[in-house]
Amino acid sequence: MSLINKNTEKVIVVEDSKFFKEMWKQSLKVQEVLIFTNPEILIDEFLLRNDLFDNVTCIILDYFYDGFKKNVVEMNIITELREFGYKNPCFLSSAVPCNLAEFKLFDGFIEKLPYSLEEIKCLFPDKF
Repeated sequence: MSLINKNTEKVIVVEDSKFFKEMWKQSLKVQEVLIFTNPEILIDEFLLRNDLFDNVTCIILDYFYDGFKKNVVEMNIITELREFGYKNPCFLSSAVPCNLAEFKLFDGFIEKLPYSLEEIKCLFPDKF
């Protein structure tokens, strides 16, 4: 059960596709959706605003980002987020399959479909 007030819930989405950015903004149905084009921008923003993760219910990450040679796993973004104290779920949402070892780094996999946050919570009740 989440201790976060639903009226102040935020979701962070790290996605470089304009189409999927808009999809997540429309479908999540939470007070605030923060979208970052790649993981480096997310980390840079956290270093400027260390309250960034306050009330963040979950983070949704893509696997590949335009202009980057490394994928999200190779960037060690999950490790960095945990080192910064982020404890809530991190989900992978990608059209590109990853291997089992990589998959285990995430709290779950979300298809690239327009899910609301409530639907995501129903898919992964043990993560919230």
